[in-house]
Amino acid sequence: MVCDASRQTSIVSREITSATNTLRHNAQKSSVNSAVASGDFLGTPVTFNVDPLAQSDKDKFNRATTCLIVLQSFNGTRGVGCPAASAPTILNQQKHFANLLERDLSHGS
Repeated sequence: MVCDASRQTSIVSREITSATNTLRHNAQKSSVNSAVASGDFLGTPVTFNVDPLAQSDKDKFNRATTCLIVLQSFNGTRGVGCPAASAPTILNQQKHFANLLERDLSHGS
């Protein structure tokens, strides 16, 4: 049996990346949960309905906004974290629901 060191290194690298991503995800989730529980993250008010059945555009906008607020100050210092552009899916969700809310307001809904 021949050992393929580059293949083994690639497998280990993927496993480490996966574990690191899981740790980051858990830390992000914990930070969001703490922010929601306190209603504040580093002096910025954060609120959203934690009921999974609450699916209004406003609920979804608030969830995305809270995630971005926490992400952008993830290291515990305001503005020292990941820019919103590093989380394009969340940023696009926030923009999408902001547009829907703006449309509803302009149509008197």
